[in-house]
Amino acid sequence: GTHGELRSVPWAVTDIAATREAVRVTLVGHSVRTPLVYHRELTLRRDSALLHWRETLENRWAEPLPVAWLQHPTWGGPLLEGAQLITPARKVHVFKADAPARLQLRSGYRGKWPFVPERVGGKLRDCSLVPPAGSGRDHSVQLTDFEAGWGCVWNARRQLGFALEWDLKTFPYAWSWNCSGGVKAYPLWGEGHIITLQPSTSPVGRWPDLLRAGAVLTVPARGRVSTTMTTGFV
Repeated sequence: GTHGELRSVPWAVTDIAATREAVRVTLVGHSVRTPLVYHRELTLRRDSALLHWRETLENRWAEPLPVAWLQHPTWGGPLLEGAQLITPARKVHVFKADAPARLQLRSGYRGKWPFVPERVGGKLRDCSLVPPAGSGRDHSVQLTDFEAGWGCVWNARRQLGFALEWDLKTFPYAWSWNCSGGVKAYPLWGEGHIITLQPSTSPVGRWPDLLRAGAVLTVPARGRVSTTMTTGFV
């Protein structure tokens, strides 16, 4: 489906390395429908509250394998009450939907982040602001043309945020889904108060269209592709 299968496969802890300076845990997940092995190293250092990630996609096939690879960090809870998504993206894009009436934003719009016109009325919506829980808001946008690969869900009243920094060469795009009760049917049934920031190798789109456009990452035959990421409260 939309999220692939690596989101739900079991992880095996293959190594735990602990010293006075750091703890590193290595996990491996095996895909079932594709010849991919996902390697994840998580490191927590003694002098830092940040979590350091090193992730590797291994292709066991004898042919190059195209993939659309993205992370899916999702935030909820009290941090979102009055929060804002701060990130140095310059451009925003809304997917051109087959059924645009289902969207709250203008289908196919391209412009400057963070403002996007609403489908009904054309009022500009600041997509960086997290609306109040139960407000009925919902939108999904794609961010690109980043000055740097980082983003933060920041709550000024609490003076607290959660930030991530990623490799912009691997993930030149980031998707953001912001929902405050606006999904009336499956899977949220009018509930939920979340925002995502999802670094991605590919723009939002259907897999066949991404392949035709060459907007995918290729893992070499019998090869690997690695990236790093840092996350933590700020």
